[in-house]
Amino acid sequence: MSGTLVLSVDRDDDYGSKGKVATPVFGFEDCAQAVIGLGCDDPEDSDINALLGAMKIYKQIIREGGTAHIALICGNKDVGYTSDAALGKELDAILEKCDPENIVLVSDGAEDEYIYPIIASKRPILSINRVLVKQAPNLENTFYKFMKMITEPEKRARFVAPAGVLVMALSLFFILPNLVIYLDSGSISSLAATASSLSIFIAGLVIAIYGYSYKINAWKEAVLNNLMNKASVLLCTFIGMVLFIIAAIQSYFEVSSMYALGRGSSILFFVESLLWPGIMVLLIYLSGVMIYDYQHGKIIKAENITFCALVVFLGIGITGGFDVIQAELTHRYDPALCILEMIVALLLIYLAHSLRKKNNPERKK
Repeated sequence: MSGTLVLSVDRDDDYGSKGKVATPVFGFEDCAQAVIGLGCDDPEDSDINALLGAMKIYKQIIREGGTAHIALICGNKDVGYTSDAALGKELDAILEKCDPENIVLVSDGAEDEYIYPIIASKRPILSINRVLVKQAPNLENTFYKFMKMITEPEKRARFVAPAGVLVMALSLFFILPNLVIYLDSGSISSLAATASSLSIFIAGLVIAIYGYSYKINAWKEAVLNNLMNKASVLLCTFIGMVLFIIAAIQSYFEVSSMYALGRGSSILFFVESLLWPGIMVLLIYLSGVMIYDYQHGKIIKAENITFCALVVFLGIGITGGFDVIQAELTHRYDPALCILEMIVALLLIYLAHSLRKKNNPERKK
């Protein structure tokens, strides 16, 4: 082993996808050509600054009489497990060429927490250098992370979509009581009071759809594929839908017999009564998926089991939300207990989601 490897890392492969640079890149001259390649395509990309910073450190070590090497490694546009695996392979290729004693990691500062373990597992890291815009480093780093969060599909689903769902849920607590009062009494003022909350709900819906946009098509294709190509899934879905229709008819007659309820309260009660039959349909569908997996592979995937738990916990949380609204309108429930029910459900949802990601590496992106 000899010398220090000055390593610049591009986790989302901007050099390859934008600059058409073949990676890994080893050597000062080749790195200079890589900078030109990406710079001509996207001069505002922060990965350019990172590689230039690495070249500066390399020249400094050489000037001080040390032995140094410089390299650029890239991941993949599919940021997460796939990109990190690509980084590991490219790093191994570089280490076969120079076999350094230690590594100086140079990055744009946005994803050090993901990159560090990959590098540290191969060689000791001597230092980490973040290359940010001089004018406002903290602002640039924050802005960079924000832009990544709203543009990269995986980060949108992780951060943006939950924010939209939260906004929708909170706005419903203001919309539904006023809507029920309007349906019961015909008070225009109650309907007008929902205008601002309805605007917030629509904004949250748009944010949630944007966050999950890339997943919605994947989910739709997966469901259609299961229904069309897997007989057990189709049968279970049919049984679930029949049971749901029966439950809906029964709920309708039950609500119709409650003369004491106003129109708004009747609608709210009817919707709430269909929640668990709807969850039952989804669980029966998932049972069909697990039956198919066992029939053809003799396996039952843990991620399907945790997803079933996730659906049940979500149902508990939504039930708590309905109970909060009922407590506001009828005073039949203790609001504190209803809120506690929702909090416990949220904790269970987080636990089930974490277990599901643990059982499916592709979801760790």
